[in-house]
Amino acid sequence: RAVFHGGVRLRDSSTTIVADSMAYNRTTGERWAWGGVRLDATWQHATVRSDSAYQYPANRVAVFSGRTLLVEWDSTASDTLFLRAERLRLRDDSLSRRVSRAEGNVRLVRGAIRARSDSAELVGEETIVLVGNPIVWADSAQLTGETIRAELVRRRLRIVRADGNAALGIVED
Repeated sequence: RAVFHGGVRLRDSSTTIVADSMAYNRTTGERWAWGGVRLDATWQHATVRSDSAYQYPANRVAVFSGRTLLVEWDSTASDTLFLRAERLRLRDDSLSRRVSRAEGNVRLVRGAIRARSDSAELVGEETIVLVGNPIVWADSAQLTGETIRAELVRRRLRIVRADGNAALGIVED
């Protein structure tokens, strides 16, 4: 294990990590970073900022803690994802989709969708599940419930469903 302090930058074939300090395990490839962490995954068109991070590239898992912000952009459309939370876990599942799990004061913006909740799970670009006091704003509508599930097609909202004490409000001109 190697530990580095004072403005560390680690770069490999898929990511660049910048932090105040970092520990690296040469045997397993695990990485721990703390203090102003920024991870740039250019091949995934994503950047994550947080207070601390853990990455295990062999298992395709990364965990970020403390004021995390994920920004994921699409170069072919003006559809950028902004996801803010206290803790963020990113992993690739067996179908090579990214699964993002955000916890703690979650705020999400993607295209026309705005949302807040206690936790959120994003599966690929097709599904968003919000749990714990979720509110979704889309166009002129506001939806609340105990759980809200949104289905997207080509990153555009197709179906939104709220379960448990749901309410829908619509503003019209």
